[in-house]
Amino acid sequence: MQDTLQIKRPMLYHVVDRYPRADFISLNEPELRLACHNRHDAVETLARATAERLGAVAISITQGPAGLFTFDRNNGHCFRVPALATRVVDRVGAGDAFLALAGLSLGSGVIPQIGAFIGAAAAALNVQIVGNRETISRVNLQKFITAILK
Repeated sequence: MQDTLQIKRPMLYHVVDRYPRADFISLNEPELRLACHNRHDAVETLARATAERLGAVAISITQGPAGLFTFDRNNGHCFRVPALATRVVDRVGAGDAFLALAGLSLGSGVIPQIGAFIGAAAAALNVQIVGNRETISRVNLQKFITAILK
């Protein structure tokens, strides 16, 4: 049996601090803590500091089963959206689905609470799909949100 040489590649991280400014920031909690070099302070404290430092209108921190934390810098309000998924099959891409719809919503002038909710709904649908087998359709998103609001 022949031994194979395994090359270890270094983990590369691009923390949000490398950018000079941002209108909307979406990170998961470990990414936020890495950017702030802080493992202990409350997510709210770190999110506020990061939003201020980069001039962001809003920052959302995804926290998996704990849901989502958002800070709206315009009015100084913080709010949470609970995890909306009832079944998790594959988490890959959930943050991207959240960012896509929350970012579009906020960029369109939707208030941050609604934008974060729409993004969270997209992420909840995404975690129920393995890989990229299917896309999240507008109809499925509308049905999901309607079911949640009933």
